[in-house]
Amino acid sequence: MTGVIALVAASCSGDSQATNLEPLGLLQQGDSASLQVLAYDYQPDTSLGYAFTLDMTMNTQMDFPDLGGSGNMSMGMGMAGDMAYDVAPGTEAGSVEITMRSDITGFDLGHFTIDGQSVAGQLSAADVAAMSDQNALPEVTVVVAENGEILELRYGGTSLPTDFLSGFGSSGFSDPTGMSLTSMFGPEMPSEGIGVGAEWVVDDSQDIPGFGTLQAQTHYWVTSEKEFNGRDVFVIVSSSTIEDIEVDLMEMMASMLTMDSASLDALGMDAGELASAQREMLDGMEMNMGFSYDSIEATTYFDPADGVVVWTATDAVMTGTMEMKTPEGDGTMIFDMSMDMEMVLTDAGVGA
Repeated sequence: MTGVIALVAASCSGDSQATNLEPLGLLQQGDSASLQVLAYDYQPDTSLGYAFTLDMTMNTQMDFPDLGGSGNMSMGMGMAGDMAYDVAPGTEAGSVEITMRSDITGFDLGHFTIDGQSVAGQLSAADVAAMSDQNALPEVTVVVAENGEILELRYGGTSLPTDFLSGFGSSGFSDPTGMSLTSMFGPEMPSEGIGVGAEWVVDDSQDIPGFGTLQAQTHYWVTSEKEFNGRDVFVIVSSSTIEDIEVDLMEMMASMLTMDSASLDALGMDAGELASAQREMLDGMEMNMGFSYDSIEATTYFDPADGVVVWTATDAVMTGTMEMKTPEGDGTMIFDMSMDMEMVLTDAGVGA
């Protein structure tokens, strides 16, 4: 709620500098003696190199007395790797196209317990390698504007809708792991000149197909200037708020089971037979999931001279529930997940 409270406070403030600006945008410009417009300055035909670490923990409590029993599971893991951003000219004026590649250099299964008993020792080397591969980051291409807004996403040769790419905007958390593209490209900057003490809010709300509008905002603060690895950087901290998500899985499944006439013909079915099959499959079943992003915070060191992020750290905590009702019995699952990710620039401006 931090960002929402700040918005209300700013709208009620007597500070003319804040009240003359858009409520979802710049709230305070900061130190008037050092105002400057912050923009990204990725150079085409170069490559940026980052090293990253990712630590994640997940705890699950299951209570399915009529559906196979109950129990709990806890897992913690760490990952390290290298990431390269290969830069090319973008599709819009002032934008660049960045292809992101990653290599996993280390994977550590810190713990894996079921009902309090460790099972990590029972996993083979192949099992651990498979877990590492499943958590590897895919190669993707994005088009990024000068202010940090992601305009386009391509996975392989396929362009994906913008509703799925912005990860609830610059908050950077479009999926339960907390990993999304926007968290890897830094804050979305305001168009006005800012200095230390500046605050702004980005509306990250998204129209998600099948869900409607998901309300989300990220509040940024420029807290200081400092020296980091020989660079003068702005320290930008952020806090994001995303409304709770509730999903009717049965309704989602039913919508996924729709078919066009050609598909039905291929299966030798008509629309009535498909509807009958859906009722038989889903009759008497209810399954609902809920997600709450309890905390999403980040700190970024931005070099205004070179227009790049040189260090960033993101911390996120998410909790969720699943409730199931079937003809055979009912059950619930409660889980929580935390993620800490850190990235540091290792090479800048290297020929791609």
